[in-house]
Amino acid sequence: METTKIPLAACVESSYQNRKELGDVSGLARSIEVNGQITPLIVVGDGESYQLVAGHRRTAAMRSLGIEEADAYVMDGWDDARIAQILNAENNHRRELTEAERGRGIQTMLSLGVPVSDAAVSADIPEDRADLKAMIVPTGDMPYRKTLQADENGSFLRALQECVGGRIEPMGWVFGDKPTVYCNEEGLLPGSGCAPNRAIYADAAMAEAGYASQDDPSRPVEPGELYHIAYGDMVCVGFDPETGEDRDITPEECQRVMERFGSVESIASGPIETCGLLARAGRVVRL
Repeated sequence: METTKIPLAACVESSYQNRKELGDVSGLARSIEVNGQITPLIVVGDGESYQLVAGHRRTAAMRSLGIEEADAYVMDGWDDARIAQILNAENNHRRELTEAERGRGIQTMLSLGVPVSDAAVSADIPEDRADLKAMIVPTGDMPYRKTLQADENGSFLRALQECVGGRIEPMGWVFGDKPTVYCNEEGLLPGSGCAPNRAIYADAAMAEAGYASQDDPSRPVEPGELYHIAYGDMVCVGFDPETGEDRDITPEECQRVMERFGSVESIASGPIETCGLLARAGRVVRL
């Protein structure tokens, strides 16, 4: 198949891209600077622009070098389902996605009509994963350990969703992914219908990292300051930064969860802080 020279300025990210971070592309940029572009991009023509399907990191690296044109395979006749499927296959074979990003990709493919078996292949779901050790932080109760079972395709997405009662969303700032905390996607916002669970107070690491105060975004958060209220149950699992995949939660990580969320004060913190916020807003409190 012949390649075509296309302007990088006309390349746009696909709306079906499930990768949130491209990572450091400086090494790739150095390679391209020395060796040139070895692998063409894969794009789909979209009017005067080109929708990127494969080659997001290459595109970012070439742009950083000031390169204006790139070699690309321009695909014709690809529908949304095909674009989403190839995007997820490209991303997952690089093994840099979190379980939440992988899950979003699977959900997108299934919503576009991609068969379950094809979606599983594109998502590169390992066949040898049977269970995943996790810790649940339930609303109004003590954290407890739970072993999650993979579905027929080897994915833990359904089990993670069942733990939180809906689509999962990572809360990486709680423990800095040691362990990773997932909540109900809708539970990130008050008024979602989920009951208040835990109040999340900023720690020294968050203050040092420069997280913005929720009361005054112009300044960094201070240790002990209310940063967030989690609504609905949460599930905690380990995270492997080298593969970008979830793993069994360790005993040390379980201890961290218990220390932060296992006290009577922590169990009551979500409802108490919610009452305070509603009272300050002049609203009727009904928990």
